[in-house]
Amino acid sequence: FVHNNIQAAMAFFSRNKQSKQQQFKQKQIDTQQEAQIELLKSQIDSLFEIFGDVVEYLKGDKVNQRDLLRLNDAAVSNVKLFASKCVNKDKKMLMVAHDYFCDKKQSMDAADQRIVKSWIDYSNAALLGKKLKKLQISKTAVDTGHKNMQQGGLEKFVDTLVGAEHGTNDIVRNAQQNREQLRREHQHAAQRNQQRYHQQQNIAQCPGQDKMYNLTGGSRNIQFASSVNHPTSKYYNQQQQQPQNESKSQSRSMEVDQYGSNMVNNNQYMNAYVKKAPSKTPRRDNKKVRIQYPYPCIIKRALSDKEMGVVYARPNDDLRVRIKISNLERDPVKVSECEQEFLSSF
Repeated sequence: FVHNNIQAAMAFFSRNKQSKQQQFKQKQIDTQQEAQIELLKSQIDSLFEIFGDVVEYLKGDKVNQRDLLRLNDAAVSNVKLFASKCVNKDKKMLMVAHDYFCDKKQSMDAADQRIVKSWIDYSNAALLGKKLKKLQISKTAVDTGHKNMQQGGLEKFVDTLVGAEHGTNDIVRNAQQNREQLRREHQHAAQRNQQRYHQQQNIAQCPGQDKMYNLTGGSRNIQFASSVNHPTSKYYNQQQQQPQNESKSQSRSMEVDQYGSNMVNNNQYMNAYVKKAPSKTPRRDNKKVRIQYPYPCIIKRALSDKEMGVVYARPNDDLRVRIKISNLERDPVKVSECEQEFLSSF
């Protein structure tokens, strides 16, 4: 009898422990979901700030084509970045963020909306989960981005990124502290927006390259570049000298794969990107460095038949990392897309 009671008590405590673990896990999932919705809403705020800045500039009396192109590039880059944040998001998240997006749009003057209509439409299509058209930014912006990424002068960009990181932390902390309130608000928003969301999914269209550059007269008179790894970039064939102590055998060993002609050969390094976090997390001053992957890099040398020595792009260009060849993407088209997405984040 005593033995049976002990077994029953142990089973009870085991079930109770499992129940608490499941509740804790679900609480973490819920918190992450509410935080991601709040992050999307924050990014929507940033988009409409950019749209507003462009409208205000156009209302001024000192408008020139160079500044217009710069502003157009900035807007397209940020819209592209926002669209990438919508990929693979839960439908409820997108529905709640879309409700917020529609409120922001409605609060904008109708005449101002017409000026930035294509940017609004592209962002709207991303939130609706529509198939998005590929976009490029101007060669001028790509070349400028390359200088910032590889040649220094990133102080203001680093400051911006630090500020953005702090903002993200605040949003996540707020979601943790107000999880239940946010859950109720988001649930209400999803229900309120459900019919409108499905209606727009059926009729919304995603604008293409030409319409996204309506502000500067369309895309016909603009030279575009996919990234710093694209032939239209003057950095495509830029040579960087190898360190003098780099052995000839290392250089030769870099030439043996399907992209051999683009590897470290004839004193040229190869652009690539790291697909996912390496098994050993990069460290700076004995502290782990948090990096979001995929991440652009330059292959410097072969360390073995399975590993390469790479240098990460700025602002992490002080990191020299051993990366498995299987974890490196070297296809020029894919690298081009990754680099442009990375440049857009600045």
